[in-house]
Amino acid sequence: MLVVFGECFGNYREAARLYRNRYPNRRHPNNTVIRRLKIRAEQGQLTRRHGKRDYNFDVRVLAVLAAVHIDPHISTRQIARQTGIPQRTIVRIFRKVLFCQWARQMIAHDADFFKYVLFSDESTIQNVTGHSFLELLRDHLPTLLEEVDLETR
Repeated sequence: MLVVFGECFGNYREAARLYRNRYPNRRHPNNTVIRRLKIRAEQGQLTRRHGKRDYNFDVRVLAVLAAVHIDPHISTRQIARQTGIPQRTIVRIFRKVLFCQWARQMIAHDADFFKYVLFSDESTIQNVTGHSFLELLRDHLPTLLEEVDLETR
């Protein structure tokens, strides 16, 4: 949007019109949106406000796991109502816990399993060795994980 704004020599309405014509399949900002974006850019506030969370030291993880420990048949909707944690976040936590449980099973079966695994996310690729992953599992997973059965979900 800012590039289009620059092409229009600072004319907000012209920038909105050009953006609408150039990108017909996108959402079309009006001149006010472009003006606010320009102001944010001038103030250096163009960083993303939301990003991926690191759940390693999040109190919400313990709250969710404690709720499941108390009532193994509780639904994610009930946990969300009781704790105020979004249901989508609860599902993400469960997925991470299930992955960790699976990883521990793989390590128990073959101690060298993670020497041959390449982990990546959407933006970077990192090689996590088996030793560093074992340290992660040992240091950051509470013993509560062993007692929580998430397979019944």
